Amino acid sequence: LAHGDGRSFLTTLWKVLASGLNNPDKLRRGFLLRLHGKGRGLSAWMAARSAVPSGLPAPFPQVLPPLASETRIEIANDGLDNADFCHALAETDDESLVALVEGRCVMSSKTQSLLRPLCQDGSGIHTVSLRPSDLLRELAEQWDYCLTPDRLHALRPIARDAAWNVASNPHGATWRGTLKARAADGSLQPLRNLLQKKTPGSFYDTDEAGKDEFLRAAFAPDDRVLDLAYIEHSEDWQVFRWLRVQHNVDAKMIADWCADPPKDLYPAAIHYLLHGDLGSSVLPHLVPIEGRPHWLREYDDVCQLVEDQCEESWRRQSLLVALFPDLFRAPEPPPDPIQPESDTFFQQLLEWWDDDAIRNKVISTYERDAWPYWLQRDGIAEGLRKDSVDHWLALLVLGACRSLGRAKDQHHRSFLESADSEGRWDVFKTPDDAGAWMEMLREWQDQAVAKVEYQLWMSLFPTIYQLSRYLEEYRRLLTSVSQRPKDLYRATCLLSPRADEVLTGAGTHFNAPPAPLNMGLHWVLRELMRLEVVQGEHLYPDCWVPSEQVLQLLEKVGLNRPDESKSNSQKARDIFNFLADKLETETPNLRLAFDIPLRHIDKNEELRRELGLER
Repeated sequence: LAHGDGRSFLTTLWKVLASGLNNPDKLRRGFLLRLHGKGRGLSAWMAARSAVPSGLPAPFPQVLPPLASETRIEIANDGLDNADFCHALAETDDESLVALVEGRCVMSSKTQSLLRPLCQDGSGIHTVSLRPSDLLRELAEQWDYCLTPDRLHALRPIARDAAWNVASNPHGATWRGTLKARAADGSLQPLRNLLQKKTPGSFYDTDEAGKDEFLRAAFAPDDRVLDLAYIEHSEDWQVFRWLRVQHNVDAKMIADWCADPPKDLYPAAIHYLLHGDLGSSVLPHLVPIEGRPHWLREYDDVCQLVEDQCEESWRRQSLLVALFPDLFRAPEPPPDPIQPESDTFFQQLLEWWDDDAIRNKVISTYERDAWPYWLQRDGIAEGLRKDSVDHWLALLVLGACRSLGRAKDQHHRSFLESADSEGRWDVFKTPDDAGAWMEMLREWQDQAVAKVEYQLWMSLFPTIYQLSRYLEEYRRLLTSVSQRPKDLYRATCLLSPRADEVLTGAGTHFNAPPAPLNMGLHWVLRELMRLEVVQGEHLYPDCWVPSEQVLQLLEKVGLNRPDESKSNSQKARDIFNFLADKLETETPNLRLAFDIPLRHIDKNEELRRELGLER
């Protein structure tokens, strides 16, 4: 009181007195509650004076007003009480946000715990949760969901350091989809319709998705480009992408832009066809000559544009072949050899696989060969559903092993069992212990002087370390795939979170480098689907593991073998589409076993004869 800080003294005194109400001693707590019941003691004091501290830093009021009957108190949750986030709000130069914050009765969860015993039934005081997303949603309502350059610039402080981890939490993102902003032509457009154009001297430090956005925006019409006044600082770019969630510019729309762009934008459109992420998806809309844009019809003109935009001969050649296939048509291939009767084979395949006893035996044999015994014993599906580190790490490591070529399932399983029996598995599960990893590698190399074991598999040492280090991030990505709508799912980006447009603005929750699984991603997805850890018919095409063994078998019954230049994901979809036709179903999956029965048939000569594959 010597410095005149009476309010500080009152709030401190209130906290001291209220802290006793949570005493674990029931007798003492009951005595105190009788002293401080409705209309007396602390309850009466709170109703008469502004004495209860909010527990929050500025810009929130430091002390709550007198708590009268029917007072509505909001409890700061999900990081709203984070000091960095609060400081960012205090720096925000927007009168609407300042008014929203200053006019509220908000307290921290710590103050709530002290106040709770005094807010029992009959007190008239009500508490509700308040999250950062709630506050920002109300701000958007104040703006009538119209984002101006000044309003975007005012939000810069929330893009800094720890405040961004709070603000960019994906919880409660629906309000962002209603925001609109001014396009380059002056029209007001939904944020999802707008791309940011990279201008000379730009300061953008962005990911691959952002770089691809610049390529699209370079030849987009003005009503699809954000007004340049919005982005004056890197923080503006960061906040804008977060507010937009993701843009809705797809391959069909890009193809429409290519229909009749201004002549000076021809090079930018060609550049995107050569280097853009969706370039290969745009091409099918442009290839049919009857509907092709006039400026893409003359080979010499297109060839000159391509030459000017690309130095890589293979990339130039690929685009020219796609646009002018007749000029590069290969000689007619010799007639195919006589094939087995495919319709008969697939009918017999379904009848054979519908037998429960056969199916159980094949799956049991497969799991015995593919999964280590100690994981089978504990239940593979059960371990994955319970987020067992052993089961999830084994799933990803076994998937990575599929990049080792023609090694068999038993070899991969044996490697994991050897790692477990010799103590290496425990090291694999502890990525933070760098010393243990180096000691393990040193011991293995010392042993290899006399006898080399699993040399091929130990070449996966860096891969296993990465999978272990980011195991939780990869697990979250895989288990959340069931919730993704079909139009927001891409297998090629599934374990590359920074390149996934769906995760734009997701903060540090999915900071992980691309998982080096290659074909193993399809094996991992198939196992998760087979074991019913994840669900969703949109995942079926990627659950067909496009191994050489499966491709050779299906080639015998009519599959046009995918070109080797195709990605594993494209090959898997070729298998899916072929079987959808042959099995007469839109979702071929062979009772969620996918390629497992085909691999079993390929290894069994007698079974191949029974099903008509051998004559």
